[in-house]
Amino acid sequence: MKRDDPLIKTGLIDPRTLIFLLFVLPVVLSTGISPKITVLNVVAVAVPAILALLYKRYVLAAVYAGLYSAVYITVRELTPVVPSLFRTLIFTCGGTVLILLPACMMAYFIIKNTKVAEINAAMEKLHITQKISIPFMVIVRFIPTLRREATGINAAMKMRGIRLGGGKPLKMLEYRMIPLLMSSVKIGDELSMAAVTRGLGAPIKRTPVYRINFNILDYILIGTGAFCITLFILTKAGIVTV
Repeated sequence: MKRDDPLIKTGLIDPRTLIFLLFVLPVVLSTGISPKITVLNVVAVAVPAILALLYKRYVLAAVYAGLYSAVYITVRELTPVVPSLFRTLIFTCGGTVLILLPACMMAYFIIKNTKVAEINAAMEKLHITQKISIPFMVIVRFIPTLRREATGINAAMKMRGIRLGGGKPLKMLEYRMIPLLMSSVKIGDELSMAAVTRGLGAPIKRTPVYRINFNILDYILIGTGAFCITLFILTKAGIVTV
């Protein structure tokens, strides 16, 4: 191994594959709800469930499949029988959930199973400008940090007897939301300073610590995503019918 070679190999799935699927799946599922279940929808919806199984998140895979099926069946069965006013509301809300749920799953995998250094190495290999890569990495790091901060605030409020539904809604709003908002500003500043300290904004090329390479699973997932987006374009153009 050369002196400037990356030292650590990435995890199960390459970050570039996850980012690719994060943008592909919502586009493929943007056709909305149809009484007929198409091959395109089945493949696009199954990808996050398969990833959850690969990451050994069996409960998450079951919850995702159950939630998606429940929303789909509810919207499809209720839309024809409810009044027109509620029909539009149910269809819009349900369709939004069905489009965003797979994307949320992909975002979860990126945040939970990918380190910031891996994302940085992937962005550099994709030749993405730092004006996009740095904010993206800050957001990825921001969400779990904010979640831990919210958990700490909730624990502190429970110790003081301020609970949701405890007859003190104004205190709940004041003592939970305001500290969370203040923490959000502080966390954003700290992450920005950390990014500058690590030299992410430097004009020189940084040597990555992680080895970014595609494996057989990456090729299968990228091929599946490419198949979905190609079939989506052909379907929209009227060339094929699925």
